Formats: sequence, structure tokens, C-alpha cells
Amino acid sequence: MNLLLVTYEPQPSGQTAHLLSLVRGLAPRGCRLTVVLPASLAAGIAALRGQPGVEVLPLPMGKIAWPPRSALTLVRLIRRRRFDLVHVHSQEAGLVARPLTRLAGIRALVYTPQTIDIRQARWQRLYQAVERTLARMTSAIIAVNEADRRRLAAAYAEAMRDPEVRRSLASQGLEPVGSSPQEFARVIRADHERWGPIIRKAGLKAG
Repeated sequence: MNLLLVTYEPQPSGQTAHLLSLVRGLAPRGCRLTVVLPASLAAGIAALRGQPGVEVLPLPMGKIAWPPRSALTLVRLIRRRRFDLVHVHSQEAGLVARPLTRLAGIRALVYTPQTIDIRQARWQRLYQAVERTLARMTSAIIAVNEADRRRLAAAYAEAMRDPEVRRSLASQGLEPVGSSPQEFARVIRADHERWGPIIRKAGLKAG
């Protein structure tokens, strides 16, 4: 699988550690990884460049805006490489990279915000409105803690009741369901039990 990971963090911290852990888990499984991160994140760049099978692309990035050249570079990279999936990490990267990913024509877009709150409480309502808009172009959102997962699940269920959202997903060949995480987990388990033995018997492998 050909994956693009995009992140933003002003200095190495929890998000960089999370990204490194993800890379170390995916690279040995045969995934082709390209990581886009701030050019100023020297320690993160050095750590990732030591990983086999990982290409690192440092770009100038701002917290909520990117230089036009960086935005154009990302769009061109996505169109050229035809990634199977783009995974965007952090709120800051999510504000810019998600629209650019869709502009480049990628539909499989995963987002991990790390947190769904912001430090400036007075901007929380605006941030939530922006996130609701961007959620419409996001295939999946991964929460990193239980409290955020519950809030995101509630927001997702509400969004699935919006006819415009359902029409947008249907136009992409997706069938919106709006079930709970527990119901989704039951579907995954049922599919695993149903198709797992068949896949193992046929000797099929992901590639």
C-alpha cells in the first residue's frame, strides 16, 4: 500500500512520537511511506530519515496557513504518486492538507486531530464549524482518547442525518449508515468471521 502521512508540530512532542510509532509499525509490513512535515522539525526529520522504506519531504508550514509553494508541492506530489490513502495528523495540518488532498483527487482521507479542543476557548465555536465542514471531505477520523471518541461519534451520527452529507457520500460511491461505533465493530467482527477463513484458505495477502 502506498501511503502519505502529513503532520504539523512546531517542535517534537507527542504528535511526532505518535507518527514515528506509526511509521515503525507500517514500514516492516511492506507499506510504501511518504511523510510530509514542517521543515523546521529537524529532530523529527532526522528520526524519520533513519527508517528504511520511508521518504521524508520537509516543507515550510505555518500553524494555520502554508506558503503557496508548499501547498502546490503537496498537490503535485499527491497527483504524481497516486497514493492509496492519505493520513493527516494534527488540527493544524488538517486545516490545510485535507482540502488540498481532495483538490488533488484523493478520496481515501483519514484524519487524526490528536485533540478536538483548542487552547483559545473563544475560537472553539469557529473551529467546530470549520471541522464540521472539513469532516464532509474526510473518510475517517481517528480519536486518540475515549472522551474525544465519544464526542466525535456523536458529531458523526448528527452529520449522517444531514441530507446534504448523505448525498455527498453517495456521490462518492459510499453508503452512509450513521450507526454507533459498537454496531460498526460488530459488522467488522462478522465480516472477519465470514471472510477470514476463505481468505486464509485462498492464501490471499494484502499488497
